[in-house]
Amino acid sequence: MTLSISGITISDRDFIDALYLLPSLTKLTFDDFRTIVHPITSLFLSSLTLHDSDSDSVPEPRSILVPNLCALSIKCHGTSFDDSAFVDAVTSRWLPDPSYTAAIGVASLRSVVLRFREREVDEDVYRGLYELDKVGMRWGRREVNEEADMPLRARSNLERMGMRVVITGKDFMGV
Repeated sequence: MTLSISGITISDRDFIDALYLLPSLTKLTFDDFRTIVHPITSLFLSSLTLHDSDSDSVPEPRSILVPNLCALSIKCHGTSFDDSAFVDAVTSRWLPDPSYTAAIGVASLRSVVLRFREREVDEDVYRGLYELDKVGMRWGRREVNEEADMPLRARSNLERMGMRVVITGKDFMGV
């Protein structure tokens, strides 16, 4: 199931509560264009993060936000964004072992697109995602088309089971 939201004003708490009602959601696209309230907050990103206690045993059904999420696309038009919380959320959802994901009932995040319209990307903060590239995550700062299958960096041997991550700053000229 896919949910695409664009230009809708919703608080982070209401957004989280709504997503708890959609456990079968596999793809989430959010664009905060022309909104006053931006729900992609530290609270939202923390709710999206799998914490160690979530993966130690079989979690309660409501304890995991969108457990089947495989693709996440966020377009931010503001300048305020919790980069560290985003990196934590993405890395916590990178679960390349299918038997492990089946055991805990959470799908692995495979595609992440983060576009900033009014700010630059802090390369140092996202360095951890570069490290994941070495074990199969695909990373890139620029891409002409989100759906294009163009290499952004040299492909690792494990990319076929990896995750695609695209993060762009305000100088990005693409879609």
